[in-house]
Amino acid sequence: MNEDTEYGKKRLIESFRNQSKLSILIILLQDGKMTATQMAKIIGTSRSNIYQNLKEMVEDGILKEPEVVVKKNYVEKYYYPNTKLLDDFSEKQQMDLMTKKSPDELREYLISGINSEILRLKIIARKIEMKSNDEVRRDFDSQFFDQILFTNSWLSRKSYEYMVNRIRETFDDFYKDDKKVKEKDEEEEKYNLILIGIPKI
Repeated sequence: MNEDTEYGKKRLIESFRNQSKLSILIILLQDGKMTATQMAKIIGTSRSNIYQNLKEMVEDGILKEPEVVVKKNYVEKYYYPNTKLLDDFSEKQQMDLMTKKSPDELREYLISGINSEILRLKIIARKIEMKSNDEVRRDFDSQFFDQILFTNSWLSRKSYEYMVNRIRETFDDFYKDDKKVKEKDEEEEKYNLILIGIPKI
């Protein structure tokens, strides 16, 4: 695994153009660890494609070296994201690298990013689909529905820019105290917060 952080950041940005690599990263950030076979089933691609991308992502320092687990007659490799690289890669640094890309590259980034968020929602839907009736009764109580937010709004440019700026300010305030928050809830189950804002295309 390449330990050069700056090299890793550049390779991470490049991986955002690759639908399979971005999907792998999203799955691992959501579930923590997974085998190539498990990822191939969720993404809907061949294991050979997944293995090739995993190999490159480990070499680039985007993923950690896999954890090898021996189970009776076979061996499984579990892959993890390099969270240190991701934590040290600010949004401003990402934007600085993105602005240097060509129009064709920027198009690929946007399409890959949107498709990967669709995949993230599909993973959540699949997990809900797999729950038993007893799990649905237990997990989907009134508190669960109180915590769900579905909103789809068409806004004027002025209103849209206002909302985006307010959301960014809220996240900036949150991340200032994020380290303290993480120390307190590191072992707690993580919640999905997906916010997507797209200007008029």
